[in-house]
Amino acid sequence: MAATRDRSEVATTRDSSTRVVASVSLWQARDWLIFAALVALTALSRMPFRTRMIYAWDGGLFARALRDYDVVPHHPQPPGYIFYVGVGKLIGTVTGWGPNAVLVAISIGAASLTVGCLYLLGALIFDRLTGLLAAVLGLTSVSFWLFSEIAYPYTVLALGSTVLAILCWLLANRRFPWPPLAALAFGLISGFRQDLLLFLGPLFAVCYLRASGLPARRGWWTLLAGMVAGAVGIAAWWIATDLASEGWGSLWRALTTQSVNIERGTSAFATGETGLRGNGTLLVWFSKDALHLAIFPALAYFALWPLAPRREGWRPLFLILWAAPAALFYLLVHIGEAGYVFSFLPAVLIGAGAGLTRAAAALAENLPRGWGRGAARRVGIATLLAAIILPYHTWLFVGSARLVSAERLGCKDEAIAEAVATLARDYPPATTEIVTSTYLQHLAVYLPQFRDVRFLDPNQDAAWSSAPGTERVVVFDLELVQRFDHFDRWSIAPLACGGRYGLASAPAAGSRFTFDARRFSLEVTR
Repeated sequence: MAATRDRSEVATTRDSSTRVVASVSLWQARDWLIFAALVALTALSRMPFRTRMIYAWDGGLFARALRDYDVVPHHPQPPGYIFYVGVGKLIGTVTGWGPNAVLVAISIGAASLTVGCLYLLGALIFDRLTGLLAAVLGLTSVSFWLFSEIAYPYTVLALGSTVLAILCWLLANRRFPWPPLAALAFGLISGFRQDLLLFLGPLFAVCYLRASGLPARRGWWTLLAGMVAGAVGIAAWWIATDLASEGWGSLWRALTTQSVNIERGTSAFATGETGLRGNGTLLVWFSKDALHLAIFPALAYFALWPLAPRREGWRPLFLILWAAPAALFYLLVHIGEAGYVFSFLPAVLIGAGAGLTRAAAALAENLPRGWGRGAARRVGIATLLAAIILPYHTWLFVGSARLVSAERLGCKDEAIAEAVATLARDYPPATTEIVTSTYLQHLAVYLPQFRDVRFLDPNQDAAWSSAPGTERVVVFDLELVQRFDHFDRWSIAPLACGGRYGLASAPAAGSRFTFDARRFSLEVTR
C-alpha cells in the first residue's frame, strides 16, 4: 500500500499469533491536512442548499424527540437513536437553534466527516489516490448530497459505517492496540444508528477474530473481554433509551411491535415474491441515485479481481463483507428510505476509487515512455477519468430539476414554509379542519394550535363530512394536492415554484370528502 509504506511499523510480537502495538503512525500530517480540507469543502458545498423546514415525516419525529423523547409513541421511531438525539439536544441547548436547524447541522457535519473518513480509509486499504477518489465521489454523490441538507440521520449512518470499517481494517491487520476497546466503541457507536450492529456485525466479528490471536490462550481472553466490552456499549444506549422513555422495557416493547409490522408489510419471508420484487426495485433505484456513474468503476474493480488475486489480497472480500449484509437485509426484509443504502455506500465508493486507479494504471502502462513518469501518468489518467464522473454528478444535484436535486429540495422547502405561514395567518384553528397524510408531523411541530386534524392512512380508504362548526377544510399535503382530479372543486393557493405545489381548501358545509388509498387521491362532492 503506497500510503502506508513510509509509516512506522508495529512493534515486534511475542509469538506469531499476536502482535502488540507500541506506537503506530497510521496517517501522516499531510493525510490529516487532506482530511481537514475534504471536510471543509464538503461542509461549504452543503451550506447554500440546507433546508429551513422539516423535510418529511421522520424528520418531524426527530424534531418532536428533541422536545419530548419517548420511543414508545415513536418520538422518534424505534430503536430510538438515543445518542443522535442526545447530540441534537446538546447542540440545541448550546446554540438556541430550532429543531430543524440542529438536525440539519448534524447531517452536514456527519456528511463532511464521512467524506474525510473515506479518504483515510481508502488510503489505509489501498493508497492516497484511491482514498481521494473515493472521497470526492462521496462528496458529489447525488442522494448523499440531498440527505446532507435535511433533518434525517442517514449521513450519520454513513459516518458510523465508515468509522467502524476503519476499526475493522485496523483490527484485521492487528494494528489496533487493544481489541476490546474497539468492541466497546462498536457498541457505543451503534447508539447513534442501531442498524450498524446488524450490518457491520459480520465484518466486525471476522476482523475481531483475526485480531484476537486465537487459538492461543491469550486470544480467548481477548475474545471474552471484547464480548463484555461490546455488551457494555450496547447496554449504555439501551438503558438510556428506556430511562428517557417510559421506563424499563420501553425499547423492547416498541421494537417488538415495529418488527412485526415490518415483517407483515415488506418482508419477503411474509409476502413472498411481492415483497422481494418491491424491495429489489427500491434497492436498485436508491442505489442508482447514490452512485450513478460511480457504479461502473466499482463493478469493474470487483469483476477484475480474479485476474489479480495476489495483488488485491483480501481487500475485495473486506469490502464485500462490509456491504453484503445490509444489501441482503434490504432485499429480503425492508428498505424504507433512499438513505438506507448509505450503510454500504462507503464500501462501494472505495471500490469505485480502486476501480479508477486500477484503470488508470492499466492505461498508463500502454502510453509512450516519453509521456511523463509512471506515477504522474497514473494520477493524470485517474484525474481525467474522475473528471468525467464528478461534474456530471454535481450537475445532477445542483443544475438539474430531477426529483433528487437542489431545485426540487428548495422548492419543497419553500412550499412547506409558505403553507405553514398561510395556515397560521389565514385560517382560525377553531373553525378549520386540516387534512393530511404525509405531513402530520409538520402539524405537530409547526402548527400545534390546530386540533381538528384528519389523518388519511395511505393504506385505508376514507369518506367523511366535517363536524358542525367547521367552516373550511384545508388539505396540507403537497403530493396529495398534486394528484387532484378536479381542481375546479377546490380553492388552490399556489405555494412555490410557479404553482408546482399548492394548498387546497373547500367549504365544509354541504361537502363530502372521499379518499382513495390505492390511487392516493382525494375528492370533494357537494
